[in-house]
Amino acid sequence: MNMKEIQIRTLKRGLRLCFCAAAVSCALPLDAASYAKNGARLTNFDFSFLYPAPTVAWEESWDAVIDARDPQNEKIIVPGMILNSPPRSYVLKYSTDLTLDSRFGPDGQGYSLLSWTDKDSLGNVFTIKGIAVREDGRILLAGSAPQKNSPGLTDIGVIQLTESGQEDASFGETDTQGRRTGRVSFDFNGLADVATALAYDQKRKAIWVAGLTRGDRGRMMQPVALIAKLTADGALDTRFNGTGKLSVPGGAAADIAVDANGNDVFIGGRYCYRITPTGAFDPTFGLNKDGKALIGIGAAGLDLQPDGKIVFGGTSGGARDPGGRDVPGGYGFGFRGGSTECGRHAGPGLWAKRDRGHSIQLQSGQRRSSRSRQ
Repeated sequence: MNMKEIQIRTLKRGLRLCFCAAAVSCALPLDAASYAKNGARLTNFDFSFLYPAPTVAWEESWDAVIDARDPQNEKIIVPGMILNSPPRSYVLKYSTDLTLDSRFGPDGQGYSLLSWTDKDSLGNVFTIKGIAVREDGRILLAGSAPQKNSPGLTDIGVIQLTESGQEDASFGETDTQGRRTGRVSFDFNGLADVATALAYDQKRKAIWVAGLTRGDRGRMMQPVALIAKLTADGALDTRFNGTGKLSVPGGAAADIAVDANGNDVFIGGRYCYRITPTGAFDPTFGLNKDGKALIGIGAAGLDLQPDGKIVFGGTSGGARDPGGRDVPGGYGFGFRGGSTECGRHAGPGLWAKRDRGHSIQLQSGQRRSSRSRQ
């Protein structure tokens, strides 16, 4: 993963997008994508033309990705949703000069519009929260889809687009005529199952989706982290926990990544978890070797460095280090060798720190952290 991808992932979770070569900075009032090799450049795209005048489209974006397969022809892909009636989901594809990609979308207009159903209701919109690009340029989108038999409730949904922005007929569930639909949805038995992030394991062609449920049926409305593993064609991988799905009580899953061994690493509530490809808690991870490590509150995004260290970004209203001392603004966390130490050295040559409004930066061979203001 290159630096631009790391910068993008750091600015997830409801911020508008603003990229610059050295650091992530600011949030914009409208959906925007920017890419700069020589200074900051901004652009935005307004979907108001889809609605009768003087209606103004209300748009929202939660994630983005750079397709860097060809360093000479990189693309910026920004998904989101339009909250007007009827609601729609969209995917924009930019070239690095911030012009829309004329090879993307049904008519080469640079965007694709998606809808899970044709019903004119906000409860039927596909709310995109995660995106990834596969090795052949196909685009994976994870979000929340309306439950098939319970209007107003949601399941986890995944759509795959071709490189040109069409729904991929080689992916997903089959329709009544036996044709693949390009999409799949599945239920965790929650009242409202919501996808929050997506990761793609290129080596193993595995799709990982993280999310939350707002309460199991018949139980209290406590958030539960949801993890699903899908095969390359969109089927639940039953080699993972027997069902392809895993629920972890204790808090919503905010972000997910896959390490070199095919383990998924995700944030759930106040913990970071590492789960094996078969759905077991990794017994080599965490201070107690139980597959989890306490990271406090406020982590909203994570990423993996090439050496396996885990980087978190987020905010905190304050915390206490293992010695019981107050740490204004929270603190950051470094992982190495399956253990974690908070607010101090986390292994030789590694220092990690998080302050309010900053992302975590880990540097080898230095005691101080480098921080990037968001």
